[in-house]
Order: sequence, then structure tokens, then C-alpha cells
Amino acid sequence: MAEATVADSTAKITLTLWDSDIDEVTKGRTYILRDGRVSLYDESMTLTRGFSGEFILSPEHLTEVNDCVDMSRPFAAKPTSRARQRSERGRNFDGVAGREARGFCSKKSF
Repeated sequence: MAEATVADSTAKITLTLWDSDIDEVTKGRTYILRDGRVSLYDESMTLTRGFSGEFILSPEHLTEVNDCVDMSRPFAAKPTSRARQRSERGRNFDGVAGREARGFCSKKSF
């Protein structure tokens, strides 16, 4: 197994190469990956050839590469939800009295 960083005009990503793929790909050349697979693990993307994928040597050489956007770095795809702000009177946003105002314990008090 080997890992390589590949890029195009939109972004760069880590490509995982297995067995025969290592000999098939050469540094500095431009390839087209047909039927590749993107995996998401631990909020990071990686690219692999996949079972039915194939590398095709591209007739055009890439001249412009975007190094700023790294899709293999961990990212937060979905913003985390924040707890709603509590009012001073113990009521929720619907106007109904909150748990403490009704005599129940709060969610984090036990």
C-alpha cells in the first residue's frame, strides 16, 4: 500500500494505491481515474481506484493545480448543533414553562 497526493484545478486529495496500482502510476504524469471511489473516514476524504476503476493516461497535461483546498484534511461537513438559549423566566420559545419552572429537575442536574 502507498499513498500519493493528487490534485487538479479544484482541489487536492490523498490517493491510496494498492499492489499493481503502485507500478501503474508515475509521479508527474496526468491520469484520468474512471470509476474511482471516494471514502470518508474520520471526517477525512481519501480516493481509491476501487474494484472496477481504472487509470487512463491523459493526453492533456494539467497546468493549473489548486494546492489551497485539501479534501483529505478533516473537515466539519455539518455544523454542530448548539443548545438553545434559555430564557431568564424558565420558559422555552413556545411560551410553555420550562422543566425547572414546572418543578422538575433540569436535564443535567442528576
